[in-house]
Amino acid sequence: MSLQTARRATWLTFRRTYSSWSHEKGIPGKVIAQLMGHAAVDTTLNIYTQVLDGSVRAAVDAVGGELFTIVH
Repeated sequence: MSLQTARRATWLTFRRTYSSWSHEKGIPGKVIAQLMGHAAVDTTLNIYTQVLDGSVRAAVDAVGGELFTIVH
């Protein structure tokens, strides 16, 4: 891969990574927003926070496990 076609990390990459990892670790959105210098948590969650691989599966497993205990 040439240097021209290589993907480069930018400050936006680092900010999205920080926000997404923090959210994944359960840090409240308001705290992440403050640390990132955002006045509104919506900016943090809607622009910077990405859904990480495995997050959806973990959520389905957690809710499914609870539902299974209620049904049986």
